[in-house]
Amino acid sequence: MIAALRTEGPTRRLGPTVLIAVIAAVVATFLAPPVPAQAAEGSCYLIGSPGQTELSVTDLADVDPATNETGIGSFGGTNLTSATREVAGGIIYVVLASTNLAIIDPGASTLTSLGAFGNQPGPLGNRNLNNVVSIAIDQATGTLYGIQRETGTADLLFQADPATGFSVPDAFGPGVGYVVLASDKAAQIDFTGLVADEGGQLRAMGNDGGSQWKLHAIDKSTGAATDVLNSSAVVDLSYDTFGNLWGLSAGGALFELFGAEPARVVDDLVPYTALSCDRKTNRVPVFGQDLGDRSDAEGGVVSLSAAASDPDGDGLTYSAVDLPPGL
Repeated sequence: MIAALRTEGPTRRLGPTVLIAVIAAVVATFLAPPVPAQAAEGSCYLIGSPGQTELSVTDLADVDPATNETGIGSFGGTNLTSATREVAGGIIYVVLASTNLAIIDPGASTLTSLGAFGNQPGPLGNRNLNNVVSIAIDQATGTLYGIQRETGTADLLFQADPATGFSVPDAFGPGVGYVVLASDKAAQIDFTGLVADEGGQLRAMGNDGGSQWKLHAIDKSTGAATDVLNSSAVVDLSYDTFGNLWGLSAGGALFELFGAEPARVVDDLVPYTALSCDRKTNRVPVFGQDLGDRSDAEGGVVSLSAAASDPDGDGLTYSAVDLPPGL
């Protein structure tokens, strides 16, 4: 960035302290590109097998099903579904037997149940959260959300404590521990694959009892669900290192919902139930150079070069605030 600034008053010399203030005042904000250009990269954890208790990892850069999946181990318990991770940690949160929140430590090959989701009051009366099909962590706030499957009516959205698993009372207002997931497509009553992007936007895959799969944007305050994209069936969704959204089917089809990455097949743990990919960590942009000491004549135009780059390849915008008097 080149900033043209006119001085007023006597000739001024920009000393080191002022220069530091000017440099620090140039603020870069991040604008994620709508369609990332990077090739698939990173790894994803997968849960599957007939007992739904086995964990594997796949390399997104490898499209060959003969080599792209490595088994990690089998875990106790049954019916492990829907996986989510915090960016900073290696612990994987999973749903255990539809009723409990649990964590998997891939390094130690351990499964630990944290506790039951419990029950909460809400618009449809008191609901026992005993048929939980999906969970996701909002990376911006650390809030854990879950989806409760209802029979013959729309599913429910609730919050849970990541430390205990118990659902959060009054999460959506006094006496409201859940909200109804209400799609703008009336037939879309079943939701799965709950996921949150870097900014905290919740998304989930809706369907009308097993067909007409559609990706929805979820309002995490009201449960309102807006149709975004037609899709094929998935059991789970996850974002990768570059913010690309991937879906996994029970049969092992792993595909990107936006962008041009080719679909690939994983086949070691069919049927699959959960997907959790490496997430993007947003690194700080860096300036390419420091500004040296300088002086300029009164009334002259001062041009400051302050180009920066972003190690993640994000777009940058610049602004200058709190400049010294006269600039």
